[in-house]
Amino acid sequence: MTPDELADAVSMHRARLLAAFRGEEPWEPVAESYGVTPTGAREAELRACLEAVATWGRDAASRLGPPGVGITAHLADLVRETMNEIAPAPTTGGKAGLAMIFANATASVSWWKERYGKVKTIYVARCRFCGGKQTTALAFHCPYCGRFLYADPKQA
Repeated sequence: MTPDELADAVSMHRARLLAAFRGEEPWEPVAESYGVTPTGAREAELRACLEAVATWGRDAASRLGPPGVGITAHLADLVRETMNEIAPAPTTGGKAGLAMIFANATASVSWWKERYGKVKTIYVARCRFCGGKQTTALAFHCPYCGRFLYADPKQA
């Protein structure tokens, strides 16, 4: 077996485990094929399966000799990187993100006023549905929700 073949085999095992973990095929038979008895804690079972693949890969790399050193570094990160991939993304909430955008836009208005001094009053249209500010002059559809800025919310 060459280092490339070993890397391909490890990638194949990782892809199979992730597919089963995500429900594309039954998880229990796949976990049992790696010597892990299902306990109900799927993340722990996935970690155990990945550790079995990493152990197998390190054994195969040691038989390759010096050419297998590169794959050994990859196997050291296999479990950690795969577990980070399946970790749920943190939820920040859409309103917090929009509030930060609007706060930044409002803060930059004073910079423009100081810079160009000719601007005395700035009027910004707000969407009646989501509260988003008009970002482009003479564009009357909200860039955030897509609705007409001046529409009556009761009629929509």
